[in-house]
Amino acid sequence: MSHSVQLIFVEAENHQDAIDAVGSRLDEASWSDWSEIGGRFSGLFGEGEPDVILYSNDPEKWNEVIKEFSEYRVANMKRALSYLEGRENISDLIADYKPIVNNYNLGMDGHYLRTIGSTLADYWTYDSAMFDLEAGTANLQYLHERIEKDPKKQFMVAVDFHH
Repeated sequence: MSHSVQLIFVEAENHQDAIDAVGSRLDEASWSDWSEIGGRFSGLFGEGEPDVILYSNDPEKWNEVIKEFSEYRVANMKRALSYLEGRENISDLIADYKPIVNNYNLGMDGHYLRTIGSTLADYWTYDSAMFDLEAGTANLQYLHERIEKDPKKQFMVAVDFHH
């Protein structure tokens, strides 16, 4: 079991409403056995509001954090792909599958494929690193649309998930 930090995006009137909105829905992360706002990642955003950023207060910091977490997603998929080196042909993996045989290596191949596929499909997993709670997706298109419409209500909340 380990911890992962996730950026959770929500629309709210103020910092406390953002924290409350995220806190009330943390159990939707079915892949996590417990979570808390900030947690061991408290202070991620620096001084001031350590666990919450309002877009309109510091768009530069907001975009910097999103860029860093987006780069993590890509690096994580590349890392997963590197474990499949020499076994990238999915047809070969399927041909090797036998439901009556416990094939640890094939199971790990499936895990790495799932990591890549879940990220590409924008599912909320411990690897997604970011999740738009309003839109219900790890894709950030709808968040950007909301920022254009009402930047003073878009919050990023850091959450410590245990999985």
